[in-house]
Amino acid sequence: LTVEVGEHLPLRHHDNFVTALARRSKRWIVFSAAPPGAPCPPLEDRGHDVNGDSSFSAVDMHWSCRTPRAWREIFERLTPFRFHAERTRAARESSGKYLRSSLMVFHRTAEARPGPVGRAGGV
Repeated sequence: LTVEVGEHLPLRHHDNFVTALARRSKRWIVFSAAPPGAPCPPLEDRGHDVNGDSSFSAVDMHWSCRTPRAWREIFERLTPFRFHAERTRAARESSGKYLRSSLMVFHRTAEARPGPVGRAGGV
């Protein structure tokens, strides 16, 4: 499960991020990342103040937003995980407004060989 993390990483790390998720997941990945133009509340609204600058917001930290389709293409190009439309639809229907357009569920295909599982264990 990774929710709203990928957009905080530089573009050059997206492929490694996705393949690392796949290596540590046995069957399922639930994923979302803020799409381009996603609104974010200022960090001070969450009880944080960044260097006393009240104009700083989480948008400033969204260095590399991609569309859900672009993330899906990375998963399907680099990993044995495939988009699961039915479970994605169910997850989006039960999620909050913010995740409705970006939340996705991927499953490891039956014919794919499982990759090595990291110390954190499989999902």
